[in-house]
Amino acid sequence: NGDSLKKVCTIIKESTGAAAVSITDKTKILAHVGLGSDHHISGDPIQTFATKEVINSGQMRIMNSPEEIECSSEECQLKSGLIVPLKEKDEIIGTLKLYFAKRSGISFTHEKLAIGLSQLISTQIEISKVGKLEELAAKAEIKALQAQINPHFLFNALNTIVALLRVNPNSARELIVNLSTYLRYNIEETSTFVDISKELQQVKSYVEVEKARFGDKLNVIYDIDESIRVKIPSLIIQPIVENSIKHGILKGSGTGNIVISVKKHNSDEIRVSVEDDGIGIPQSFIENLHAGKIKENKIGISNVDNRLRHIYGSGLSIERLDVGTRVSFTLNMSA
Repeated sequence: NGDSLKKVCTIIKESTGAAAVSITDKTKILAHVGLGSDHHISGDPIQTFATKEVINSGQMRIMNSPEEIECSSEECQLKSGLIVPLKEKDEIIGTLKLYFAKRSGISFTHEKLAIGLSQLISTQIEISKVGKLEELAAKAEIKALQAQINPHFLFNALNTIVALLRVNPNSARELIVNLSTYLRYNIEETSTFVDISKELQQVKSYVEVEKARFGDKLNVIYDIDESIRVKIPSLIIQPIVENSIKHGILKGSGTGNIVISVKKHNSDEIRVSVEDDGIGIPQSFIENLHAGKIKENKIGISNVDNRLRHIYGSGLSIERLDVGTRVSFTLNMSA
């Protein structure tokens, strides 16, 4: 079904200010949200000549007037727009379209953002080898953590990509891959346990996206015993790291260090810890966490604590340091 594609279009529309957003394959409309939805209908053949031209040429096209859009409906209210191709490897598989309700409504920012979005979607398709976004959307509802991918984080990352595309295209491409890896893991990973190396790769992808945005303000050190081979609960480390960045570093001076450590605690156990030198966690938060009184907007760290308690019998250890906070947990190697 097209519900998941409609969700994608809705997020893009709300975040870009477009009057309408559409995704097509090579012959038909897969989803259309916004102005013109009365005749740009999912499942119907592509309505505009401009879209067919982009599919044939593989080149982005900007239309500043209805005459350039060439919609088959005479009553179409779409006045300007831009169309970018979606690709799997070198093959054109469809288009992403942003439409506006006024003539010449496309800004330079819209142009670069559309390019970044198309590259993100195309890279995601190429990496995952699946074009079934409806399956991904269904899986995204399985876990509370997966459902809470922050749209602000996503579009801050996209804005960073847009900026890098102008000055450092190679870095932009690396960031697209890191963002795609992060999103793919959050959406696709439905296993209860994963290899710790896979979990750490997701953490590193997340960190690289944030470092691209904050630059030298954020320093992350990995102290990892590479000899450790163990399966751990999926999506268990990244929320702790995100909490350190958002509530430790950024709410403090805005600059700081995070150390992510995975070490053998003894012959039977490993310890995972995330330590920052940020503003420090309030004692009230620690007390509320252990009392199960964390508000829903803090569900990330609460979710981790609850899952660890359910699986292992003990949750997170949170320590207030002289400077900053250390959050850790211990796992049995044979678990």
